[in-house]
Amino acid sequence: MNPKFMKDVFYGIASALLILIVWAWIKFDKQVEQPKYNGAVVVEKSNDFIYGFTMYMQYDNDSIIIERVYQIFYDKYNIGDTIKQNESKKDK
Repeated sequence: MNPKFMKDVFYGIASALLILIVWAWIKFDKQVEQPKYNGAVVVEKSNDFIYGFTMYMQYDNDSIIIERVYQIFYDKYNIGDTIKQNESKKDK
């Protein structure tokens, strides 16, 4: 095979992977504890190589949404826990 063709294929695959990683990074933005999580139940937790710390949360309307979170938020709640915020955090 032509070396120039192989070089073009390599750079094409590398570019596609870079675009995919940037898209995933932007789409699954990391979250910290926010008022919208108040009352949500943690259904599942995972630590993926690409997405990082993620939590599946079930809300009152039975919708389950995956959220990327920081490790401190990930470690704070276990599966089956209901996320509750302190009143002092809501006032700020």
